[in-house]
Amino acid sequence: MDSYKEYLVGRWNEGCRSAQQMYREIKEQGYTGSSTAVGRFVAPFRAHKGKARSAEVGRTRTGHDGQPRGGKEETASHRSADCSLDDL
Repeated sequence: MDSYKEYLVGRWNEGCRSAQQMYREIKEQGYTGSSTAVGRFVAPFRAHKGKARSAEVGRTRTGHDGQPRGGKEETASHRSADCSLDDL
């Protein structure tokens, strides 16, 4: 799971709230863990109802514009637009 935490935080910050969708995405990238582990990882983000800040403690460094520091916002056309809570 550790190597996927930054990706999951990024997806959360992009607005994806579906642990199942994020699980499918990282599974395509080679993740071999369970969907339950992904749900447990994003659960604290739900509790705070905002942007996750990093993989370590749900926090990521962002600038005043809300974008990650030191880089462009990542986008990927393979990501599903269907990232609702309905998939939980």
